[in-house]
Amino acid sequence: IMGLSVLGVGVFAGFLSVMFGIGGGVVVVPALVFLVSGMVFHSARATSLFMILPTAITGAMLHIRQKNAAWPDVWPVMLPGSVGAIAGVLLANSLAAPQLHKLFAVFVVFAAARLLGKRTTTQDDNTDSGWVTGRGDGI
Repeated sequence: IMGLSVLGVGVFAGFLSVMFGIGGGVVVVPALVFLVSGMVFHSARATSLFMILPTAITGAMLHIRQKNAAWPDVWPVMLPGSVGAIAGVLLANSLAAPQLHKLFAVFVVFAAARLLGKRTTTQDDNTDSGWVTGRGDGI
């Protein structure tokens, strides 16, 4: 049953990541910690990161096909995002799991509050409010 649960988490996280532009970690990290016996937060976080590449490539290719990619918005954030990823790994690995749990929870609550308070407008026939293309409205 645990194997099916983990597969379900993967499908659900992949769906959410391309639907809303959220990192699969919002779903995968807590699910792995609770579903996989003995998996610690740092391992769950690393596992989630390995899931991002194929999910991101698949979602990006589909968005390119649908002409949702706003290239002028993409290029300026790609390299700084990589630099931020390096800094994030170094910081996260220097923190104890309980500290990281608390920071993660604060981030999720902050992001949810921000999304609930954000006004969105319909831009085109796809009713894209910025969530699908990930122009800052996603998590």
